[in-house]
Amino acid sequence: MNREHGETVARDAAAHGQRLLDRIIALGIDYGREDSFKMSAGRLLADRFLIGLRARELSTRSILDVAAGIGMPEPLVSALLAQLPRADVVLFGMEDGDAGLIYKAYLEFWEEIRRTVRATGSTAPALMNLGFKWQADGVAKPVVSRYTCYPMLDLAGILARVRRIHAGHEDQPSGGAARSLIERAAARGAPFIYLEVGEEGTPRSSYDINLYRANLTLAEVEPIVRETARRYALPEDRFLAFYSGIRARPLGHLSGGVG
Repeated sequence: MNREHGETVARDAAAHGQRLLDRIIALGIDYGREDSFKMSAGRLLADRFLIGLRARELSTRSILDVAAGIGMPEPLVSALLAQLPRADVVLFGMEDGDAGLIYKAYLEFWEEIRRTVRATGSTAPALMNLGFKWQADGVAKPVVSRYTCYPMLDLAGILARVRRIHAGHEDQPSGGAARSLIERAAARGAPFIYLEVGEEGTPRSSYDINLYRANLTLAEVEPIVRETARRYALPEDRFLAFYSGIRARPLGHLSGGVG
């Protein structure tokens, strides 16, 4: 990627991100924001964020306004609205992905899962998030993602499932980094929320682990992350310049897998 192209992509990402944020702010309700970054071979994707809103504070009209402002395809809007009554959180997001700028919308059903576990003791896998993704340019076919929660899964079970997902790809950096981060967080003695992700029509097989309750900062896991960046052949000076600005932030979610 040449410098001029990279600057254009960055401007486009900023413009699309601001468009989404402006739509959320216009609703006049409280929201939470979660930023993330993604490492892959030779590339750091840092323009990624999600904005979460309480479903009970959203009207159908407000969701339609946000969806229209970010070009959400009508079939995805209809699917989201059909499942909205079950959801306790609605999230909208954007990322500068490998294939271009991508918008996202999610429904979260955490309270539904928690009520079931408390009432029955069941730890059967259950749908935690329903995700909708589409490219800003509208070229690629939209994707629906299903995030399945494995309630009360212990550390051994989490590590076993992570190893299974990375089976056959043990030489890639992500598997070892994930196990190191999980074990580092587990040393705090806090429970995690473990999800596995599948997408219709794609080979994606991945996981998402909520590590917030470990109360770790990115500074505390920096050696692991820096080694992973090195193995992905990311330019060290550029990566450190980026990481220096986020060291004080909490380690929230860990996602990885194969696609």
